[in-house]
Amino acid sequence: MAAYLLWVLSALLSGIACSSIVLLRRRNTLVRDAARISACGEVTRQSDSAERLRESEERFSLAVSGMNDGIWDFSLVSDQAYHSDRCRELLGLQPGEKFSHDTLFERMHPDDRDASQRAIRNHLEARVPLDIEYRVQIAANQYRWFRARGCAVWDDNGKPVRMVGSITDISNHKAQEEILRNYNRELWEIKSELERQARELAIRSEELELARRQAEHASRVKTDFLANMSHEIRTPMNAILGYTVSVRRTTSTNFSSHIARWRDEQIKQSGCRAARS
Repeated sequence: MAAYLLWVLSALLSGIACSSIVLLRRRNTLVRDAARISACGEVTRQSDSAERLRESEERFSLAVSGMNDGIWDFSLVSDQAYHSDRCRELLGLQPGEKFSHDTLFERMHPDDRDASQRAIRNHLEARVPLDIEYRVQIAANQYRWFRARGCAVWDDNGKPVRMVGSITDISNHKAQEEILRNYNRELWEIKSELERQARELAIRSEELELARRQAEHASRVKTDFLANMSHEIRTPMNAILGYTVSVRRTTSTNFSSHIARWRDEQIKQSGCRAARS
């Protein structure tokens, strides 16, 4: 009886051991499968991240190449600078020619340096938006106008560590502005000349009006004077005419010579003309 019980117990233990081995093998298989799945997932994620990064870089490259602006990236820590091909083309840089922040200010027009440096300093210290215009020498005695816009990157301590931005060639726009300024200046000069002539015409008109009034006054004075003189002359002239008639009637026949008659006739005609006037 005891031997039978030992045999049953041994069989039970053997069964339990076999089941444990099977379960352990299954657990190990599941662990390996999970590890494989996890590794595949990580590879997939890494592959997706790499693909997205590649697509992003490709989009950026296409955007930069299709832009008319030049892109620049400057490290304030290492002094390393990046300039896109379009940026180098705008600045007149030769292949392989180095170009830094200091080089930019060396080639910048002297009249634009202070304002540009002040604008950059205000952006880095007070975070004022950076949008400036300046001239850069791209060849001997040849400057071109550029508009630069950018933004700095600050670290956790508020220290600027990087600046990224773009430049645009605005030389044609500046030329048009110069033409417009010259046109406006010419218009202002014409306007000033017209106003000056208008003032002179107004003064001349006042002078002419005064002269007209003076002429009218002189004409009235003349008319009054002639009227008075005519009256003053007509009164004694009538007496003279009457006297000549009387003389002709009382003059003897011997005195009435041809000369006397001519003289009397002249006196009479002159007196008549004076009386009529």
